[in-house]
Amino acid sequence: MTINLNKNNATNFQLVFPLLPTNILYEKSKEFTLNVYGSVVPSVSLEQQVKEWQGSKSFTDSGELNFGQLMVDFVVDSIFSNWKTLFDWINLIHNNYDSPGYMQEKGLSIDASLLIYSNFRQKVLSLHFENIWPLELNEVTFNKRDGQEDLVSNVVFVYDSYKVV
Repeated sequence: MTINLNKNNATNFQLVFPLLPTNILYEKSKEFTLNVYGSVVPSVSLEQQVKEWQGSKSFTDSGELNFGQLMVDFVVDSIFSNWKTLFDWINLIHNNYDSPGYMQEKGLSIDASLLIYSNFRQKVLSLHFENIWPLELNEVTFNKRDGQEDLVSNVVFVYDSYKVV
């Protein structure tokens, strides 16, 4: 029996947003894809509840699921359009005019999928995130060193839940 231990390359991960919230009408129909070179599958945990009975304690779940934040390292494209799109999205969420806390009513949280491909570009796994939005867009470092030619950045997303498909 042969087991295929195929390593994944950095180009084998994509974060795909089928519909992007924006204030420009023609961009609403565009699919937005981040070419991811690093990420971690977010944690999921259950809240626990302590029950006391006859002088001892036992633990049970309280029914609450908690999802960790999605942190994504991505390659910035040559004209900075993917970084600028995320920057515009964050500024659309908090534009200093509207009251904070109404993202879903304004349509600023959307669904997205993290696609994982094999080296033969066959989809291996997909994580589907519901009501995702960017919380933090990190810096882009301008640096010219030997062996480092790509500009990279990091974005942190918050979401309601995710499913493994």
